[in-house]
Amino acid sequence: MITPSATYRIQFNNQFTFKQLQPVIPYLHKLSITAIYASPILTAIQDSSHGYDVCDYETISESIGTLNGLEQLHKNLEEKGMGWIQDIVPNHMALVTSNLLVWDILQRGRESAYADFFDINWQHESFTNKMMLPVLECSAADGIKQKKLQLALTGKGLVVKYYSNEYPLAISSYPALFETEYLNKNFKNELLQLQQNHSSSFKKWSNLQQKFNSRLNKPKNRKCIEAILASLNNDGALLENVINNQHYCFGAYYDTNSHINYRRFFNINTLIGVRMEDEKVFDDYHCFIQKLYKKKLLHGLRIDHIDGLKNPVDYFEKMRATFGKDCYIVAEKILAHGEELPAKMNIQGTTGYDFLAMINRLLTHEDGGKKLAHFYHKLSPENSNYTRLVFDKKWSYLSNYLNGEWENMVQLFSKTITVKPAIKKEVLKEALGVFMSSFSVYRIYAENLPLDAMANKILAQALAQAVTLKPTLKAAFKAIEKLFAPGGDEVAKLHCIQKMMQLVSPLTAKGVEDTTFYNYNALISHNEVGDDPAVLSGSIDEFHAAMQQRQANMPLTQNTTSTHDTKRGEDARARINVLAEMADDWLALVKQLDEAATPFLKKNIPSRNEVYMLYQSLVGSFPENGKVEKDFIQRTQDFFQKSLREASLHTSHYNNNTAYEEACMIFIEHLLTSKAFLKLFTPFIKQVLQYANVYSLAQVVIKVTSPGIPDFYQGNELFNTCYVDPDNRRQVDYKHAIEMLKSIETFNKKQRPQLLQLLEEQKISGIQKLFVTKEVLALRKRLNHLFITGNYMPVTIYQQSKIAFAYCRHFQGKWVLVIAPLALVGNKKELTNIVLQLPKQAPTKWVNIFTLEKLTIKESVAGDVFAHFPVAVFESA
Repeated sequence: MITPSATYRIQFNNQFTFKQLQPVIPYLHKLSITAIYASPILTAIQDSSHGYDVCDYETISESIGTLNGLEQLHKNLEEKGMGWIQDIVPNHMALVTSNLLVWDILQRGRESAYADFFDINWQHESFTNKMMLPVLECSAADGIKQKKLQLALTGKGLVVKYYSNEYPLAISSYPALFETEYLNKNFKNELLQLQQNHSSSFKKWSNLQQKFNSRLNKPKNRKCIEAILASLNNDGALLENVINNQHYCFGAYYDTNSHINYRRFFNINTLIGVRMEDEKVFDDYHCFIQKLYKKKLLHGLRIDHIDGLKNPVDYFEKMRATFGKDCYIVAEKILAHGEELPAKMNIQGTTGYDFLAMINRLLTHEDGGKKLAHFYHKLSPENSNYTRLVFDKKWSYLSNYLNGEWENMVQLFSKTITVKPAIKKEVLKEALGVFMSSFSVYRIYAENLPLDAMANKILAQALAQAVTLKPTLKAAFKAIEKLFAPGGDEVAKLHCIQKMMQLVSPLTAKGVEDTTFYNYNALISHNEVGDDPAVLSGSIDEFHAAMQQRQANMPLTQNTTSTHDTKRGEDARARINVLAEMADDWLALVKQLDEAATPFLKKNIPSRNEVYMLYQSLVGSFPENGKVEKDFIQRTQDFFQKSLREASLHTSHYNNNTAYEEACMIFIEHLLTSKAFLKLFTPFIKQVLQYANVYSLAQVVIKVTSPGIPDFYQGNELFNTCYVDPDNRRQVDYKHAIEMLKSIETFNKKQRPQLLQLLEEQKISGIQKLFVTKEVLALRKRLNHLFITGNYMPVTIYQQSKIAFAYCRHFQGKWVLVIAPLALVGNKKELTNIVLQLPKQAPTKWVNIFTLEKLTIKESVAGDVFAHFPVAVFESA
């Protein structure tokens, strides 16, 4: 297995392609990055900014590059000893007609070669043998009446047009349109041939179609056909009859909120679930990726959204059989607080959100966090019960946006479990909804019955909470419990459980990450993917224990602090965490800020809760130089609008309250151009930065030297104080970063004091973070075996308060000692005299990799390890 010492996430799109990565490779090599960690590169919808909406899994997206381009990248990376980890998306594809699989299903229905490729319920009571197509802004009847749905002849054959979108007509519709003597005579045999080959292979069918469509579009034929279509388009009844007799059923985009017959990614209509549990589907989907792997263009895989798969454990067993034991594989898996990745998953680990949460808690002051939580619960009492808030947001989301999936779940459960005495459908539906909304994790993994201990524990917790919330439904919950018990038709039971988990997962994601996180604002640095806003801090001992467990169980899992999905930049979180250390000063400032902001509030818009969230967001993302420019105001407004819509209180993505949103945008502009507000806010930010920038460095050091493979999201070698996507996907200024690295490299080792002085003087630019990243990654690369297999050994610091944090990594006589400050506010004196207890076998002679100073630790006294640089990493001399 080629195990990277550090990965670097690249977001490919038409703005950053294979070609644009080429000149960045030498820079990343100098940073000691050993693997590119690439966003999806397979062909996605046109102008996709992220690549997760795949249309064709057998080709590389032309907007990103070519196979030759990838081969050239591989050659350049190989010369520098660098690998490639590829993000793939097995859970879903784009439900668009540029996806040829979708086109084929729409045209041939159940006889399509891909009828069972996607997760479609062809026996749904509302759509028997038809696929729901929720693409209209109105009903199909209104679309016909308003002449928005029209028949047309195109190069792809006869279609139904809706604006610029085209949907294929079934061949069964053609004879009725070809009733003229001319058309009947000229196309009779070809139509017969198409009908006879309707269920043939995709390749054969496509070839027949291509020849047929070519003839249809010959000038004489086209003129005749267009005359017929014009007549049909003016006859509403006939047009409706044609449209109603397709293999799909047009509907409004919002219809899926109440009924649906295919599985979506979350509640996104245009992303359709793939039946990866089907062996043929699995083989087809991974064939091209496997070819790239066999050619050694890829060295590892990142699997997106594994919780959407019907049976993730079985999926990874197939992956191992396909790619072999030497393929480095990690999964995008969000672990709840205290949850562990099931040992039965045969992979290296996760993409590292669990690490993000742990370090976030470590860097948050416990007592200050409690003060802020207490203040917030008084400010927003309706949000004071976090557990209940999570349930309510899940319930609301289930009711409003996943009701179709919920109905389908009731139907499946009723077919699987016989309940005696019978329970009314509406009662059973409510009980299933309460139960699914009560899960504390994204899902359980069920391959057989009885369930394993971990799954049983989670199940018991969910049932207990459900009974507490709705005791009147106890009988229905008992019936639900039977589903998870051994006995009866266990194959049917497991199918039902797995389908239920495919609903619990998006319900949790949307209810928590994308709704609760925008409502609950005690300390928003913890409103983060993988973290828990109700757990604002963690002890040093807890972190040490977690790292020792990580080293024992998942030494190759990823450690991340930022991704394309995080809610804010890692350095924004570091700043916001400082508020817990400065709780008294912060709360006093909030009172003053409210006074300064009051003149700009119109009819209490935004709400107090929203304004408090905005204050914290500004702390996280305020420009380092203190200058507020139009771009920052616009970015803040865009972020705030998205936050309002995600919160779904006064406006939403599906029902925009433009008046409310506009009032908020005006408020932000007034606030960020107000001299009175900025006069209060800017000096406080300068104080925060004194501490936060040090914690940013500590975050890098701990991420790189802890058990796990450190991952750097593009551009995060410098300060990243962005807002949520798409703000966090802005293009990186690599030219600037390369120049900064060159300025660091102009200093030799003898000039280290001068370099440190320059770094201090220019720290506002993020150059200190770049330097730390470079130095600690070089150490990691040089001693990668130590960091992968070596012991993680906690080091006790004897000062009474939680002022610093330390540990050793040790392997075969080589040692690394890491010391980072944790409580900078008010503890400057204590930090100048660190007293720690090294392991008995540890050496006494050390070298600081940042300052190059030599340190002798005798009788546990390390002294002022931060005298010349804010963080310390020592290598045994």
